[in-house]
Amino acid sequence: MVFGVPIALQRSLLVLTVFVSASCASTRRFVPPYAALSPRTPTAVDAPFDSTWSAVISYFAQNSIAIRTIEKASGIIVAEMASASLPTRMVVLDSLGRTQMLRRGVVLTKPVYADCGSYATGVKDARPLAITQASFNVFVTPSSGGSALRVTMRFLSEYPEKEGLFRMVRVECVSTGRYESEMEKIIETVTKVGK
Repeated sequence: MVFGVPIALQRSLLVLTVFVSASCASTRRFVPPYAALSPRTPTAVDAPFDSTWSAVISYFAQNSIAIRTIEKASGIIVAEMASASLPTRMVVLDSLGRTQMLRRGVVLTKPVYADCGSYATGVKDARPLAITQASFNVFVTPSSGGSALRVTMRFLSEYPEKEGLFRMVRVECVSTGRYESEMEKIIETVTKVGK
C-alpha cells in the first residue's frame, strides 16, 4: 500500500497500466518501403510482334500464371499469380562472401523482387513483409526490325491490423525491377531459339 493513496485508486491505476502495456505491445506499426524505382524502358526484341506475343503467352502457360486480360490488337496482357513461390528477401554478402550482420545478431537482407516494408510489434521488433500477390502488365508493340517488350509488376503484401485479429491491412510494395528484367530476358531468349 502506498501511503496516502486509497487502495481502490491503486488498483485502478494498476489495471490501467496493464491495459496500456498490453495494447502497446500488440499494436503493429507499419514501416513503408523505400522510394519507387524510375520507370523502365521497353526491351528491344529482335523478333516480329507475333513471335514475341507467342513467347509471352508460353511464359505464362509454362509457369502456371493465370491470364486475366488478353488484347492482341493493343498488345496488352494482364496476368496474376499467388506469390508463395517468390522469394522476398536475400542475405547480403560482403566481397568475401560472408553474411553481413546488424547489431544483436540480426542478418542483413535486401529485397529480391520487391520491398514491401516491414511491421513492428514492439519498439525493436521489425519484420520484413512478404509478397502475397503479384500482377503483371505486359506490353508488346511492333517496332522497326522487330518488337518491343515491357513488363510492369505490381506486388502486394498484407499484415494483421492488430495482434489476434484477422482483419488484414493491404500494402503496395515497391518493385526492384529484377523480376521484370528476368522475364524480359527469358522471352527474348525464347524468340531467338524459335528462329
